[in-house]
Amino acid sequence: MRNLRSSISMLSLLCVATLTGCTTLPSNTEPHAIRSFEPTKPDAPVIVPEDGQQPDLIVRDFFAACAHPTSDFEVARNFLTPRASEAWNPGDKKLIVEGLDIKTALGDEGSAKPNTFLVTANIVGELWPGGAFVPNTGQFEGELSVEQVNGQWRISNLPNDLVLERTELSKNYQHINLYFFDAPGQSLVTDKRWVYSRHKAVDSELARMLVEGPAEQLLPALSVETPESVAFVGHNQGRYEFTGFGDADEQTRARFAAQLVWTLAIAGIAGPYSIYADGTPLVGGSPELNTRDFTDLDPSGRVPGGRAVYAQSNGNVFRIKEGEVTPLPAPLGEGGRIASIDIASDGAYAAALKDSPDGEQAFYFGSMDGDTVAFHREVFRAKSMTRPTFETDHRVAWTVADGSRIKRAVRSATTDDVTVSDVDLVLPNGVEENISVLRLSRTGARAVFIAGGRLFVGVVKRDEDGGRSIVNVAEYAPDLGGAVSAEWQPDGSLIVGTSNVIAPVVRVEQDGFSSEPLPIGNITAPVVAVGSTDSTIYATDSSSILELPAKNRNQPFWREVPGLQGMRSAPIIARR
Repeated sequence: MRNLRSSISMLSLLCVATLTGCTTLPSNTEPHAIRSFEPTKPDAPVIVPEDGQQPDLIVRDFFAACAHPTSDFEVARNFLTPRASEAWNPGDKKLIVEGLDIKTALGDEGSAKPNTFLVTANIVGELWPGGAFVPNTGQFEGELSVEQVNGQWRISNLPNDLVLERTELSKNYQHINLYFFDAPGQSLVTDKRWVYSRHKAVDSELARMLVEGPAEQLLPALSVETPESVAFVGHNQGRYEFTGFGDADEQTRARFAAQLVWTLAIAGIAGPYSIYADGTPLVGGSPELNTRDFTDLDPSGRVPGGRAVYAQSNGNVFRIKEGEVTPLPAPLGEGGRIASIDIASDGAYAAALKDSPDGEQAFYFGSMDGDTVAFHREVFRAKSMTRPTFETDHRVAWTVADGSRIKRAVRSATTDDVTVSDVDLVLPNGVEENISVLRLSRTGARAVFIAGGRLFVGVVKRDEDGGRSIVNVAEYAPDLGGAVSAEWQPDGSLIVGTSNVIAPVVRVEQDGFSSEPLPIGNITAPVVAVGSTDSTIYATDSSSILELPAKNRNQPFWREVPGLQGMRSAPIIARR
């Protein structure tokens, strides 16, 4: 099993690689009785109101206690009167807020309401059932009343909204990744979740969540083949045990095994993993599995030897390698007509925009083979286009024509003919600005775009007719202060260049939960182009292209890229 190929074609034949075949079990793997899974309840912290605590502090501590979901929010109910505790029904979704403010509520005539507080906050998102964070904006406003019970203040009336400050979520929950297959069944897509930190058995919680399936927002981009009958039984005697796989074929079993193995491994739970279904090994003849069995599905984005790095400057394209900068063969490396480019398959294919004498831009597909670059015929033209972006398939690239029309160009594998179709996009209400940047994620499941200086992320849906659409669009990091450029990082997060002098380059989490400015140092806004490899972050500011170690983002200064000093170049990171 250690030499298994984990591509889609080999997953269906995974068991053939074993010496004994799918129908033979090792002699030491006799079926055994399976008991029902009983999740271990997390430990609840001891949080109770202090004797004599003032009513406004009771209200504030109540919201902090809402971070602990154990036993139907038993800790938070300690701050309520018995009647309010019985009536409070917070529901499944949590409002995530920041800037929680508690003031005495005022009546219609401006006088203070007795024992009543007005609570306001800025909504930054929602935490959905299953722990998926969905960005959102708005204002929360609610009134809470207090009364004394046995001489102690308690909350007697409150809204049913479950409100949680973003800092409390970060403090009491951990960010983990689940993995599900993309629609073609070729790549594992990250589904970020928040899991309560006091779970005693995080691995069992991950297995349970994996069986429950992907987040609703991400579902349109995925292929879910796990039978609905599947249930997680528990982690018993070193085995992850499931039921309901009786009618599943070997491909379905192998895919689920790959999802579970990588989910556990990325979460820091060491293998090998013993995975059983209905009393026998999930994958026939393989009582133990490890990430080495599914290396081709590594969702971390790591590339052995690193990704090929290029730069586009003054209409020409250069290869950057070990401090040497070499122009590519014509027409990419000379002539000065390349407006923008994306490179796929680590340097084997390119999609480029050429400036035309009439002021328009032309879209080209090309293949790159050593010292030769063969561009196929012009595909289409527009007055302006965004930099092309490849899908996982190097035969398919996208661009936005004239700020609003998303074009998807597909090159035939046999004839080299190119067909172009439109991609539907449903923008949030009130967003009408032109799109200036569009980038597909490494797996093609997500798309980030910039419209009117605002950053948006959507999910790429495969339509029944084979077309594509971008759905479930959400605005990320609305306080960026003017997004100018964006690119996906290998770990799935975003690197964003802005026009904000205080935060010229910002890292944004894949689910939009938070953003983190990178060191300002010697970089100057606006940052018009960004890129990232496993080891290096690249950014082009007002004067040159700069780099920063990806593993040491606290380094205060960016340095010019060797060989490109003084050249205002755009980084191009080859896609795999």
